[in-house]
Amino acid sequence: MTRLFLAFLGVAWVGIFLPAALRARRRTPLPSAEGFKRKQASLNARSAPGRWVLVPQSGDGRVEAVRRRTQAHRRRMFVALLLASVLSAVVAALRGGALWEVHLALDACLGIYVALLIDARKRRSEPSKKVSQLQHRRPQAPPPEEERVLDQAVGHFGGRRG
Repeated sequence: MTRLFLAFLGVAWVGIFLPAALRARRRTPLPSAEGFKRKQASLNARSAPGRWVLVPQSGDGRVEAVRRRTQAHRRRMFVALLLASVLSAVVAALRGGALWEVHLALDACLGIYVALLIDARKRRSEPSKKVSQLQHRRPQAPPPEEERVLDQAVGHFGGRRG
């Protein structure tokens, strides 16, 4: 029983810290510099001789890509917690005892994660609720009296140059 629990903790530890370690490794300067060299080499191989211009991706495209990656990561985490919770319920039902505490802890983790996801959704939609779009206003023509005074002023000062 204790060995099963320790094995579960070991798997959970690897499942949480291994992706974080891999992300940290990707963000170090050496792999990013190597990736830059590979990308430049692939651009160079496809380009025609002569002048050419690289146009960077728009900011909206990058933001959308980050949002999609984040959504995929959140979806994977949710599914993993849900499967772990169901699996722990099955194992606890078969074995009983202290495994129910493990199942309850996983259920609590799942509940907290869902609450965090709901909060993140509220925070993401909050600016669009608070800020309203301003209507594009066309400049209005000045009233006839102001237009006449303006023409006189421009005509009066327009001819004098010193």
